[in-house]
Amino acid sequence: MHFSTLSTVTLMALTDPGSGPVGIRLYGEDLNRLNVVSSQLEMALKNIQGTTNIKSDASASSYEYVVKADTEKASLLGISNADIQSEIQTALLGSKASVYRKAGQEYDIEIKSGIDNVHELENLAIKSSLTGKKALLKQIADIKLKPQIDSVNRYKKERSVLVSCDVKPGYSAVDVENTMENEKLKDVDLEGIKLVSEGEREEIGKNFTNMGIMGIFILFFLYIILLVEFKSFIDPVIILFTVPLALIGSMLGLLIFGKPLSFTALLGVVSLMGIVVKNAIILLDYINQAREQSCATEDACLKAVGMRFRPIILTTATALLGLSPLAVSGSELFSPMAVALMSGLLVSTLLAMIVIPVIYASLNNLRIIRADDKGKYQAM
Repeated sequence: MHFSTLSTVTLMALTDPGSGPVGIRLYGEDLNRLNVVSSQLEMALKNIQGTTNIKSDASASSYEYVVKADTEKASLLGISNADIQSEIQTALLGSKASVYRKAGQEYDIEIKSGIDNVHELENLAIKSSLTGKKALLKQIADIKLKPQIDSVNRYKKERSVLVSCDVKPGYSAVDVENTMENEKLKDVDLEGIKLVSEGEREEIGKNFTNMGIMGIFILFFLYIILLVEFKSFIDPVIILFTVPLALIGSMLGLLIFGKPLSFTALLGVVSLMGIVVKNAIILLDYINQAREQSCATEDACLKAVGMRFRPIILTTATALLGLSPLAVSGSELFSPMAVALMSGLLVSTLLAMIVIPVIYASLNNLRIIRADDKGKYQAM
């Protein structure tokens, strides 16, 4: 038998249900174990450099008085559990005794005691509904203060607690998770607890496959569009060689500037696939025009780089200037993406001036050699 009390101990309410850059979800049937382990994980996160705003959605604890009746003593006096419950409820919460009617209006008459502490409650007289005899509550029951958990959090139909934290600027959420997993968890007793990481590292892994599939579709559609434009199977392949150059530049930029390969950085890398090909398209288009005017392959390549160098550099410079505020903003969300875009665009632009003409000239020379060999073979 339970009843609420004014003496309540409440932990800090945590209202954020989602995980942060670092998130660890605990599953288990024992709520006390969940709370103990979540507290240990919070302490472990506090001891890792770069963590901040450490929190847990573990249910708040409170205390309540529990009345446990001695059924043998109560039955000897003819007092049932229903009598005890009714008397306690009337004393603490009140009960409707009658209705007072006046001038067509009805007013409830409520009976309630002035009990406001446990000592007075222990001396509450309990009356038997069968015999009419009375006994003090402390004679037929024990009253004890016990802790309880106010609510039970569930995630995917399982009891769970989420421990999460944010990461200070200049630190990586992936490094924090790796430190937690490889070093700190060794000192935590996880008996009866299932632990699942739900931080930024897992989000990157989860979305990496989706981004990879998206990148493949982007390359496929780019190839189809370029195939229709250039009416050649080889020219689109040469143009798409700028994509790995951009990927190399993005990875180097993130490494040099100490930015993590976050989800937004990954988005920037994928976005580069559709941006960096424009420089190769400009070069290759001019090379083809020069070849149509009976210009030699090497001369056409040199002329294309010389004529298109200025507009390509200017357009790239304006793009870099436009992205620079995001890169230096210090934002954990946009700064890695801007760095990935800027570094990938810069490296691919500079290398495209060399790689695209060289590949074009090499393939064209190879095609000429094969044609000559084929002519000699037919002549024989």
